[in-house]
Amino acid sequence: MDLDDPEQEECQGYLSRSDAGINFVTTVPDTWLKEVNVLIAKDPKIKCVSVTREEGVGVAAGATLGGKKAALTMKITGLDNSLTALGGLNLGRRLWVLILASYRAYIGEMFSYIDNYCVRMDAILQTLGIPYHVARDVKEIRKVIKDCQITAEAQRMPVAVLLTGSILWEER
Repeated sequence: MDLDDPEQEECQGYLSRSDAGINFVTTVPDTWLKEVNVLIAKDPKIKCVSVTREEGVGVAAGATLGGKKAALTMKITGLDNSLTALGGLNLGRRLWVLILASYRAYIGEMFSYIDNYCVRMDAILQTLGIPYHVARDVKEIRKVIKDCQITAEAQRMPVAVLLTGSILWEER
């Protein structure tokens, strides 16, 4: 993704999350989401808090309790490491948060250790009762994020949007 490319306007609309009303985002570093996190940090409508690990789930949940519309960005392995916290939010507390995670479970993934997490993530999210959408088409992403945020808030549960490489950049 080229942050200065005017043809990326479609992407920039969803990246800032303003369409979904998100006003607080916790970011966890990820090479795939680097440009996404830069755009979020530049958006004056969003309070952006960067954390180093899975505590992002707790920070986002706290923001939700404080009346914010919170989202969390992280890589898929971070999502895997956050499952206990996410399960507690959904099953025990009924707190919502929108999760945007890079999703590398598809043909062409170069690192087998990443794929091991991803191929199981669908079943894990289903087991925890966390709805998710695998986003593959940049033309639909604004609606997907907005719909997932609405579902998260209305149903009071975490909802994940899994972002494939085709969403995050044009070519490898």
